[in-house]
Amino acid sequence: MDQNKILQQVFPEAKIKFNNLTIEDVKACNRKGIFTIFGEPSWNGYRECHEDMRFDFRVLLNHILDKMYPNQNSSHKKQFAKMFSRIKRSNLKVVELGCHQGLLAKDMLRRFDFIESWTGYDFPSPIERTVVEDKRYKPIILEKHFFKTDLPEFDVFVSSHTFEHLSYKEVKRTLRNVLGVEYILLETPLTKGGQKWIGYGGAHVLRWGSNLLKDYIESLGYKNYYSGMRNWVLGFRRIK
Repeated sequence: MDQNKILQQVFPEAKIKFNNLTIEDVKACNRKGIFTIFGEPSWNGYRECHEDMRFDFRVLLNHILDKMYPNQNSSHKKQFAKMFSRIKRSNLKVVELGCHQGLLAKDMLRRFDFIESWTGYDFPSPIERTVVEDKRYKPIILEKHFFKTDLPEFDVFVSSHTFEHLSYKEVKRTLRNVLGVEYILLETPLTKGGQKWIGYGGAHVLRWGSNLLKDYIESLGYKNYYSGMRNWVLGFRRIK
């Protein structure tokens, strides 16, 4: 699908075409300027064309949306602390998808000295605002989809408030890319039965409910060992 058409579908009032837009243009704008150029996003339009977006389009779109709505990092750290505290291992190596500024990593690294390393993956815009100074933390800018990315050796896969921004096909491919990892720790704001997000004011696209997500991960050879926040928070251990 033509990326210019997608841009127009996401931002019906946009005054510029995708082909004429660069990340530098976006960075040069303040929040007011971004809204002046693009107008308010159509979230239903976003959902309709989500799977047709090229990776380079998604990177640029993330810069735009991060400028519009900069305070998007969200996770219930106490819930993750409970999941980590039940892992009876030392020298844990963690990989996180959707690390944003690193606030979850910062908190977990402060709490648990048995975490040996934490590698976070995200788009450039949030990583450029990383707040973690701990030497165990390494933020990596995605150069292609996470499910196409070669990953280091790791024991725990973490993702908070990210899966809901993926289609079910992308969720499956993401989980396949971490398949075999010992632990999967997620926070995903889904209803148990799923929803289509029609009229929702945000970039949520995943129609799966938390029950289906749980069932799918268990079908890959994992046991659910922790559930919290109405099944928003789920911890899984690989069955040996």
